[in-house]
Amino acid sequence: MEQQQIFAVLKQQLHAQGKTYADLAKHLDVSESSIKRLFANQSVTLERLLEICQYLQLNFAELARLVDEQRPVLDQLTLAQEKQLMQDPKLILVAVCMMNHWPIEAIIEHYQVDLPECILKLTQLDKMGMLQLLPNNRVRLRVSQQFNWQPNGPIQRYIEEQGIGDFFDAHSDEEDHEEILFGHGMLSNDCVHAMRTALKKCQQQMAQAHRQSLPVPQSQKRGMAMVLALRTWEPKWFRQLRRVEKQIDK
Repeated sequence: MEQQQIFAVLKQQLHAQGKTYADLAKHLDVSESSIKRLFANQSVTLERLLEICQYLQLNFAELARLVDEQRPVLDQLTLAQEKQLMQDPKLILVAVCMMNHWPIEAIIEHYQVDLPECILKLTQLDKMGMLQLLPNNRVRLRVSQQFNWQPNGPIQRYIEEQGIGDFFDAHSDEEDHEEILFGHGMLSNDCVHAMRTALKKCQQQMAQAHRQSLPVPQSQKRGMAMVLALRTWEPKWFRQLRRVEKQIDK
C-alpha cells in the first residue's frame, strides 16, 4: 500500500471518529508534535502503524480496502489510448475481458493468447491505468462503473460502423437467450424524453445484472450484449418515395 494513501485514510478515519492528533498522541504516549511529524513525513514503522490502526479500530484488511478506495479510477480513456487499443486486437480483447471480470485462465482457454502474452497485455493495461497487475498475476480493475468510450472516438466509431452490423448478423444456437424487439411511433418531445430515461434505466439494469453475476462460476455465464437506440428514423425505402419539392421561381 502506498504511504501517501495510507496516511490519507488514517487522517480521514481520525476526522470521521471525531478524534485529533492530540487524542492519538495521548493514546500512544508521545507528544502531539511527534504525531504531526509522523503524518507530515508519512513514515511509520509496522509496529506503530498497527498501534494506530488498533486505536482507530481498523484491521489491516479494512485499511487495505479503504486505501484501495482512495485510488483514482478511470471514467474514460484518452483518444491516444483508445487508438492504442484499436491497433492491437489482442490488447483490446484482454481489456474487454478484464472489464467483464474474466479470470486469466478463462482468457487463455477461450482465445489464442498464451500466458506470457496475456501478462504482457495486462502490463500494458496497467500502464494505461485500466487495471492494477498484482503479485501472482492477480488483477484489480481500475475503471469506474460509469466508464464509457470516447464519444465519436475510434472504439465508438468501430461499434457503430461494424460492431452493430455484426451484432445483428450473428446467429446463435441458443434462441432461448435471444430477445430482439423493434418499435416505431410518432412521439412528442415529452415522450421522447421519457423514452430516453427508460433506455438509461435499462442500461443501468444491465450493469447491475453484470455485478450480480460476478460470483457465479465462469462456466455458468455467457457473454450477452444489449443494443439500445432511439433516434429519428425513416426507412430508406420510404425516403425514396418522398415527393420532390418543387422549386418556386422568384
